[in-house]
Amino acid sequence: MNGIENAVVLLSYPAKSFGKEKALRAFISTNAALSDEEILDLYVVRWEIEVYFRDCKMKLAVDKYQIRSANGIKHFWLIASLAY
Repeated sequence: MNGIENAVVLLSYPAKSFGKEKALRAFISTNAALSDEEILDLYVVRWEIEVYFRDCKMKLAVDKYQIRSANGIKHFWLIASLAY
């Protein structure tokens, strides 16, 4: 059992955009015990992380580095984070 059987799909429109096709957002949670509000609250927190990683990939090319040692990766991320 991988948790997908109990997944929750939450469909949401911004209040002023109800019914507009491009405004529809879908949120998926594999934790069926969460309320709708909890799913949306967690998504808001997670979204900041997604934006950070996207920016790091686009602006700092962190997905292209070829460092192999754990210490080198730690130093690279520190420098990339400071640059960001």
